Amino acid sequence: MDLVSRLFLAVDGGTFETDTALLTPAGEVLARVRAGSTSPQSVGAVQAASVVERLRGEALARAGLPASTPVARVVAFVAGVDLPEEREDVRAALAAHFAGTDLVVENDIHAVLWAGMRRPAGVAVKFGSGINALARSATGRTAGYLALGTISGDWGGALTLGSEVLFAASRAEDGRGPHTSLRYRVAAHFARPTVRQAVADLHRGRAGAPALADLTPLLLDADADGDPVARQLVDRQAQEVVTMAAAAMNRANVPTTGSDVVLAGSLLTAGHERLDRLVDDGVARALPGAVVRRMSVPAVVGAALACLGAERGGPIADERYLHRIAESLEAATPSR
Repeated sequence: MDLVSRLFLAVDGGTFETDTALLTPAGEVLARVRAGSTSPQSVGAVQAASVVERLRGEALARAGLPASTPVARVVAFVAGVDLPEEREDVRAALAAHFAGTDLVVENDIHAVLWAGMRRPAGVAVKFGSGINALARSATGRTAGYLALGTISGDWGGALTLGSEVLFAASRAEDGRGPHTSLRYRVAAHFARPTVRQAVADLHRGRAGAPALADLTPLLLDADADGDPVARQLVDRQAQEVVTMAAAAMNRANVPTTGSDVVLAGSLLTAGHERLDRLVDDGVARALPGAVVRRMSVPAVVGAALACLGAERGGPIADERYLHRIAESLEAATPSR
């Protein structure tokens, strides 16, 4: 059978950006394209599916293929697909564009599992706009979280930390809280003389969620400089990563020895020395015998591996094969 008739579309759908790869069953990435959000909680399931359809068209055009070229499988790992009904809504919306196509829709935490695990069992923790984790046993049993924010018991992620940074900076400025250098870092970040003015801008809609997410580097810089308020926040985030991993593994009956703890997302893979040490030490205490792995490839590689794993009957643990796909992805990435 002609390989072109067996094309796969791998989708990593984020809150702010969607990364998509068009690939063959041999793992060759023919095109890589990006667009905005496909999170149904942000844009709705119908709009999310429309974005994926547009990305398919752009990918086929970039690969030099006719717009009518069929896609045999779509694996869409999408942020904001937390409930079964949200998954089915996205799948139904995609089916309207991809008739006769094998469709797989899951939360984007699945991309981390596929891209990061090298053993039959383990857990993935992702730091994004929010925080999420998913454990998988060797028999395929999984356990995760709703990941809906504070109302579902979550603490952490870029939006949470951004809010905490503003909270601490505001209270330091007006005298309700302890002194912290975050007060000056926040004002400088927003190019305002005071935190109060920066918060007023946020309140009036002059900056929004992406602005909050951008405050995490300020927190890490303050932590590195020994700021006690920043250190408390970093300590708490590290503990939350370990707690989420351990609780998910326990519910999925994943033994700690010989299991992977895969970490993904900007904060957990940035090489922040103290945070990394806190997480590693916490995992060693709570999950003895587990191996910490920080994901070094884009999450869309996980969606690509899921496409290929379905073709081959299971996960692909060969790291050399994974990196060949990552290299093919990089070669297909247009310059920005």
